[in-house]
Amino acid sequence: MSVPDPQGAVAPEALEAAVSGVVSQVLGRPIARGANFLEARENTYDSVRVYMQLRKRLNLDVRLVDVFIHPTVASLAHYLKTVQPRPKVNEEQLSGFAYLEVNQLFRALVRRSDIPLKPSYVWGATQAAYLATMLRYPRISFLEFGVAGGRGLLALQRIAELLSEELHLGIEVYGFDTGRGLPKPQDWRDVPQQWWEGEFPMDVRKLERQLRGAKLVLGLIQDTLPVFMARGPAPVAFVSIDVDLYSSAHDALNLLEAKASLLLPRVHFYFDDIMGLTVSDINGERLAIHEFNESHELRKLGFIYGLRHWAPVEHREDMWTDQFFLAHILDHPKYGEYDGLIRIDDLNI
Repeated sequence: MSVPDPQGAVAPEALEAAVSGVVSQVLGRPIARGANFLEARENTYDSVRVYMQLRKRLNLDVRLVDVFIHPTVASLAHYLKTVQPRPKVNEEQLSGFAYLEVNQLFRALVRRSDIPLKPSYVWGATQAAYLATMLRYPRISFLEFGVAGGRGLLALQRIAELLSEELHLGIEVYGFDTGRGLPKPQDWRDVPQQWWEGEFPMDVRKLERQLRGAKLVLGLIQDTLPVFMARGPAPVAFVSIDVDLYSSAHDALNLLEAKASLLLPRVHFYFDDIMGLTVSDINGERLAIHEFNESHELRKLGFIYGLRHWAPVEHREDMWTDQFFLAHILDHPKYGEYDGLIRIDDLNI
């Protein structure tokens, strides 16, 4: 565990003056202590400059999202009184990128949770929530397709609760399942040698008793998803596809045909059944991905190459680092907005 270095940290009573100095310098004019300095920015990157200068000058473990959550000098200074000095980390190759900060959030969620969390879900959810915060979304949705016994949905529910507390972000969680196990495989594309009808059943009543905020959506995806999207959930930010069958994955990916207002401009997707055994590009979830990309010009699923190099060091050999895709909603009005992943002033170039 890294040990915080207290040297150089600003005394609590001097924080507001220090914060005011940073904000005023970045924005080029004095900012009243109660004024929303985000509204005084010339561009989104000014927020990043405030964040980077606070970290450097105050030697505190400030996060970029803190600047968005506490957008006045007074509120930000008050919050920073609770923040620890910057820790020494062994991920210096990530300096200049948001992954260093998001990995710290990843670890905070795992440490705070009272139940086991799926690392793949933590990573996808934190990345999605970070993007939503940067783009000023007040509320988002996490979706799991293929709930089965419910361990994944319960973990996602807890992750959403913790992220909501950390980022002051509203998060809805939904789990899609038949409630009766897998549907009957239709043909060779569904990998019938591996999956069969009724596999992975659910005890619906038992699971529902454990749900606090997450909601079950029961039935075949081809029937339930159109109705669900027509009701207008919060914009979808993270999706787990664990449906095993090509036909079910094909139906789940119809989600990406929704109006842009119901999606983030980039949606993190975790695919559970794309590794090993007899799955390949010609069947199962991988075939559904390929066919979706072939049939859509402005909505694409792209593999996240080299994710293991950006993930927390303790998870870089985990299989899930090879199971993430990013859905690019190329016709989204927010697609080209700065997302905070690269901090130009921090790059060693």
